[in-house]
Amino acid sequence: MYHAPSYDPPYVRLGSILPFTAARLIRHHAPEQRASTTRQRGGPASDGLVPVAQPGTNPLLSPHPIAEELPQRVSYHFTAATRPRDGRAVTIVLTDGRKLGDPLTDAAGNEDFYRLHDVFHLSYATLLGWSPVTRALLNRKRRSNPTLDENEDGGRAVVVEEGIAALVFGYASDRGFLRGHTYVEAPLLDYIRSSAAPFEVAWATAQDWEDTILTGMRLFRQLRACGGVGTVHADRIRRTMVFAGPTRQQTSQASILTSVHHGPERPLTRHMIRHQAVPLAS
Repeated sequence: MYHAPSYDPPYVRLGSILPFTAARLIRHHAPEQRASTTRQRGGPASDGLVPVAQPGTNPLLSPHPIAEELPQRVSYHFTAATRPRDGRAVTIVLTDGRKLGDPLTDAAGNEDFYRLHDVFHLSYATLLGWSPVTRALLNRKRRSNPTLDENEDGGRAVVVEEGIAALVFGYASDRGFLRGHTYVEAPLLDYIRSSAAPFEVAWATAQDWEDTILTGMRLFRQLRACGGVGTVHADRIRRTMVFAGPTRQQTSQASILTSVHHGPERPLTRHMIRHQAVPLAS
């Protein structure tokens, strides 16, 4: 059942992040439109797992090398450290001891732990099978298919995904990062779906996005509670993401990596990404 707020939600102010107007989101507050909206799942509900698109449902999808597939099972290690030149907190994500992109700061005047937002992208990749940002970080862009490489894994898709992550963060930050929440308000879900409609994730229902957002925020809260340090074990086959607490090795690795990093933190749109990643066996 959809739940609609009785006030103008703060995420309306973030509408300019995405290439669609906030007016579309506001219009969804009309009661008659909310009543006509349905939330249907496209897969089995008995196991509680998020369904994925069936092969062949997207005419753009065609066989491509296994090296261009999102990993089926992978562990992402989040480490925390301080940047040597100014002592600012940074987050580094590792797979098999290798960095995914560059260290991230909050990129804001107030500490809000936005530096952990990569966990949102990882949840999109694992639970929806869609994340051009994660593909770039893992070097899994589908370059063997020029159409997919440009339209699905290219700059526009990356910007839209980053906008969705920022929009969700702004929405959740005003709601205790969704602690204790069992739903996401309908206007945000509808806005996200319309923003993602030009891409292969258009198949995802409102409930698919809701499940993914709630999972991503749970992982965010767990990471934040551990000071930004811990491991996320992702299984794309079973559509599960499990958090494990920090180890001493993660903290020491972060300190070493940060001490040799002298460039700026990674831009949010990742127009230039240097990366290496190897999936881990579960």
